[in-house]
Order: sequence, then structure tokens, then C-alpha cells
Amino acid sequence: MSELRDIGFLKWSDPLAWMEAMTGPRWKGVIRSEALRFQAACKNLIDSSEKERVCKELFYASSLEKRESSQLGKVQFTFITQMLVEWKTDVSSLRSARDIAIDNNNVWEVIDSGKGAEAYEVFYWKYGGSAPVWSHKGVGPQVIVLHGRCYFLEAKKSLWYYRLVSVNALTGSNRKIVYEEINPRWNLSLVRGEAGTAYMVRENSGLQEAFLIERVGMRNLGGQGFFILGQGRNYLATLGRGTDNWQGHGTLAKWRLPKGTPESISVERGFLITRSYGERSFWKCGAHEPRLILRGIFQIKFNELVENAPIILTIPGTGRVSIQIEKEKPVIPHLPSYALASRRFTEGRVPYILVQRGPISKGLLVIGYGAYGMNTQLTTARWYPLIMRGWTVVFALVRGGGDHSMAWADAARTWRREYALNDFEDVIRNAQAVTGCGPKKTVVYGRSAGGVLIGSLAAKYGTRLFGTVYGEVPYLDLLRTTTNPNLPLTQLEYEEFGHPAEKLVDLATLARISPVDRIPERGLPGLRVLLRTGENDMEVLPYEPVKWITRARSGREDKNKLLAYSENEGHFVDGLSLLEERATDLAILLAWQQKM
Repeated sequence: MSELRDIGFLKWSDPLAWMEAMTGPRWKGVIRSEALRFQAACKNLIDSSEKERVCKELFYASSLEKRESSQLGKVQFTFITQMLVEWKTDVSSLRSARDIAIDNNNVWEVIDSGKGAEAYEVFYWKYGGSAPVWSHKGVGPQVIVLHGRCYFLEAKKSLWYYRLVSVNALTGSNRKIVYEEINPRWNLSLVRGEAGTAYMVRENSGLQEAFLIERVGMRNLGGQGFFILGQGRNYLATLGRGTDNWQGHGTLAKWRLPKGTPESISVERGFLITRSYGERSFWKCGAHEPRLILRGIFQIKFNELVENAPIILTIPGTGRVSIQIEKEKPVIPHLPSYALASRRFTEGRVPYILVQRGPISKGLLVIGYGAYGMNTQLTTARWYPLIMRGWTVVFALVRGGGDHSMAWADAARTWRREYALNDFEDVIRNAQAVTGCGPKKTVVYGRSAGGVLIGSLAAKYGTRLFGTVYGEVPYLDLLRTTTNPNLPLTQLEYEEFGHPAEKLVDLATLARISPVDRIPERGLPGLRVLLRTGENDMEVLPYEPVKWITRARSGREDKNKLLAYSENEGHFVDGLSLLEERATDLAILLAWQQKM
């Protein structure tokens, strides 16, 4: 890989560009050194009995957030996370999948056959069968069965799902191309609607087009905007990117919509979830005035496979519960809280969720993401051991994320990305004032796109703002990534992170905030760093955190700058490996805190 990057009107050199190939003895030597350094740190820092306690606590906390199993015919299934579903029939063993479709007790599943590389494959399991009837490689992460046909997306290259096809659901034959995308900046996804309806969505960083899948072909549901899809031709939509003028279509045209940004909908039951600065409102809607059922700090999920199933409520500091609605009032089972969650605002009106067990904070963890218009996941199970030891956990709801309006999500895209960093810094300082925790006791955490926040602020402030950086598969090499169209996500994210080769305003912003590029020559002495990456990660390639931590050390050996490189893992991890990794990481953070 060339050190020189030439975008026509500008050239610059990166001495660590050789890492981008991720091959050869030099790269293997770096990875081996990182592994030895991490192993030595674990041996010196971690008390085995303390790690065992942390592991047990994580297992207990995860049980508080495990969703109840659902039943459809003879198929029992549980959505463990957004990326993992477990299923079985009364005559088969338990299986794990990325997504499933169920029809007449038969199951179609999508699994990652690439050891974390998101190389998906779809399988059809006939009820009672001991082996799949058919399979298809190189597909997207969703599967839908409709009108006797199995619909899935095909990948042209890693992570670009460009073609919708259907096959005979039972035989896998009679393949038909339903739609093919020719613009490499748009990606496709499938959405399951109510009452046996389904959609295909093409998206370009918050700008969408939606299509209703019909028995023959598809129906375009209108212009480009953003869609909350419900049932068939009944949906909500805006026009354009970053706008908040929501309109109902079909029967929803008669609905009177409440204030707030729509997040999810159940047309069948007349339910609508809206959000405003991180607070959710649960409404009963129709032609009448909207009636508020529930409002607070939580997240709601409707069951996509079973009609009229219990509604899933996730409450930070408490767990996940299934609720029923009776006479427009929620029936919520009692679940003891281990911490209280409250919403606060900085002086700059940036919202954040503060989760605290008691009045005294022994440590502060600030979590940030702020990208793709995705809402911040308010689960606290993985932070349970810290909370039980007196730490305060803060979720920063910065611009760029999906915690408020569509304009809020759009406010930190491309050249405006710096606003998300400003918001994150604002939350850190405000939370420090509220909790009394100074920089030494402050840990910042970012996963994937959240790496931009933690990596850039670390490079800017060193130890003056926080003492520890904790990142998982962190996005850190913005300038090189956004100027390399051959990487899996670069072209798909020009409208999210910028296109510096074409837009000077994007280049100016990325040059200021790119975490790898803004680390000073002296490195980041005194800053404690714990990063994780996976060998098969195709979203944020492993060389990015390797580059960043190498520059943070600046040629010096530093036992407090650690990188865990996991073989045969990708951007997402689950099961026992995930539990072990999280227990190790929290044990390291606790050990560092004790030494302050």
C-alpha cells in the first residue's frame, strides 16, 4: 500500500500506510507484539477472582435483558440482540442466526459463514428435516418469505447489497431478479411489515426510497425521504434528507400525529413511538386526538414475526420487560432497578442519560456514537459490574445520532461531523461537574463510528479531558478511509462521513478531526488506552486501531496502551466469546481505577 495519497489537488504521506495491506511478516510481527503486550497486562493487572465475579455479574445482568421466547406454530424463537436470533422447533435442536423467516413451521435462516466477516448465507430448513434443503451464498443479512417465494439480497462486494432476488421458497429454484442497484452509493435492505407485508429500502445516509414487495414485482411508495414502514401501503414518510415534516399515507393519512419524531409503528394496533431528545413517548393514534400511554427513558421494540405479541421495553438500570396494553394503559411487570436513569442537558442543550446507583460516583464512563441517524442503545447490562461498584454511566445523545429529530441526525453529517465531537466534549464536561469525577476518573467509550469521538478528543486533549479511552472496533483513520473508494463502506458513506476527494469543505473538516492524523508527534503519554479489533472485521478494518495506538505510543513502550486483536472474529461478537472479552475489559478498567 502506497504511503502517498493523491486526490488530484492534494497529496500527503502516511508512513504507517503499509499496515493497510494487513499481510506479510512485518504485520504479523506487530500483531504478535500486541498479543504479547495484552497477555502480559492481563497477567499483571487482573485478579482472577475479581474477573470471575465480573463474569458472573455480566451473566446475571444479561439475564435481566434477555427477551422472552415467542412461538409461531411449532417454531420457538428469541431475538437475543438486533443481530442475533435463536430458534428451534419441537423436533430440532437450538440454532443461532442473523435473521429468520417462518412459514408453516418451516424456517429460512441467514447465518454469517465468514467467521465474523459478514459473509452471509441463507438456508432453508424443512420442518422435521435433519439437514437444510437448499442454501444460497453471498447474500444480505435479512430474509423474507412471501407468496411462496423467498426474498433475499445479493452482495456484489463485501457489505454492498445491490440486488433483490426471489426463489421458490421450498426448492430454492426459479430465481428471479426483482431489483438491481447500479449506484454504488446506495445500499439495499429488507424490512418486514405487519400482516404479511414486506418492503425493500434503498438508502444513502438517511435518504431513502421504499418499495412494497408485491406478488409480482414491487410498488414504489413515493419520492426520496425517510420512511417508518407499517403495513402495506400504510406508512409514514418525510420528503428529503433531514426534514421533519411527517405525512401519513394510506389509512395513516387520517391519523392525527403527536409532536415528536416517529420511531416505530404498529398499524394493526394503532400504536406509535416517538422520540424527543432521548425521551420516548408511546401513543395510541388514529383519527382521534393522540392519547399518551407511556413516556420516559426507555426503548421499545415490536415483535416483527408475531402479531399482537407482547411489546418489549428496555429500561436502563433495570432491564428488559414484556408489557401488555389493556384499555390504553400499560401493564408492566415489576422488575427491581439496580440504578436510576435520568435525562439531563448541558448548557448547550445536548441531552444525555445519566445512570447512577448512589449519590457518590467512584468513576465516570461516558458513551458516545452519533452516526447514521441510529438511536443510542440504552442497555446497561454490559456495564452492570461498574454500576454496582459505584460508577456512573452516561449515554451522550450527540448530534448525528437518532435520539431526536431527523434534522438532529443530519446536523453532524459530512463537513458537520465536528459538531458531534463538540457535543460529546460538552457532555463529558457537564457529567464531570455533576458527578465530581475529574479527568483521571473519567473513561470514554466508543464502538465503531464512536471511535471518531473518543479518538479525536483523545488526540486533541491527551489526559486533560479524560484519563482512559476504551474502544471496540473503533473508526479512527478517517482521511485514508474516505479517500479509498475500494474499501467496502467508503462509497456508501460519502454522505455520512464526507467525500474529501470531491468536496473541499469535507476535506477541511476531516483533516481537523481524523483521529489517526491529529495525534501529536509526542504521542499521548499518560493516557490509558484499551482497544479491541477483530481479524475479519470488514466495516472497520483492523489496521485502523493498530495505526492509532502505534502513533499514541510514539515509539515508546507503554504498558497502559493495550490492543486486543481477536482471530476469527469480525465487527460483531456474540456468545461466550463476548462474555469473556467484556469481563476481561472491565477487569482491566477496574484495575486501572484502583491504581489512581
